[in-house]
Amino acid sequence: MLKKIEGIVLRTIKYSDNSLIIQLFTREHGRISCIAKGVHNKKTKFAPSFFQPLTIFNAEIIFNNKKDISIIKEVNIENSLDKIRDDYYKLTVVMFLSEVLNKTIKYQNTDEKLFDYVKEMIYKFENDSNSSANFHLYFLLGMTHFLGFYPVNNFDSNKIFFDLLNAQFVNNYAESQTVDKEFSALISQIMKIKNNEWWSLNLTSFQRHKLIEILLNYYTLHTGINIKTKSLDVLTDVFS
Repeated sequence: MLKKIEGIVLRTIKYSDNSLIIQLFTREHGRISCIAKGVHNKKTKFAPSFFQPLTIFNAEIIFNNKKDISIIKEVNIENSLDKIRDDYYKLTVVMFLSEVLNKTIKYQNTDEKLFDYVKEMIYKFENDSNSSANFHLYFLLGMTHFLGFYPVNNFDSNKIFFDLLNAQFVNNYAESQTVDKEFSALISQIMKIKNNEWWSLNLTSFQRHKLIEILLNYYTLHTGINIKTKSLDVLTDVFS
């Protein structure tokens, strides 16, 4: 069945000398796997550059619920994300986030609100000229709204420790379940950021690295998926 979809590239895998397997997060069908054939042919309708991480495009695919892989027939790039591709800092952030999304988003789980959030934030990141250093923290915390475990921001002078399991701030510290006072306060500050001004929070490279470790641990606890990424060390080095 020929269908039109809007998709965000999560991951690309070389299938043969001339074909790619694309992991896509689509608005219409959730996560799906597609094959793009003939990507290196001179008369190809789409090139490998079309399928870089978090690229957003409209496509026509041969879709079948009973098969594991759909076939891409036509691709129309919505935005080539040139500002991200030309900025090493932004590109590193995008590579990291694509890994997290690839591990987090499940197959055949349609979620239009999550799709719209990811798409909107990618475009904001593309067009923003401020520092990109905190974007991944802001993005991942915001995405928990749609995954069902956004924290309660009840931080105050008494409730100063963030409870990872119960997703709220508490007054007692419990090792391995709660975050210390300094980083609990920073999590609360990120949650208070308005108008997508992720650059407004001043963080040291150590604080930024520690916060991403906390957030990945938080995701692991609530999704049941061990979220380890190959690009985290690169991300840390870039913003050190």
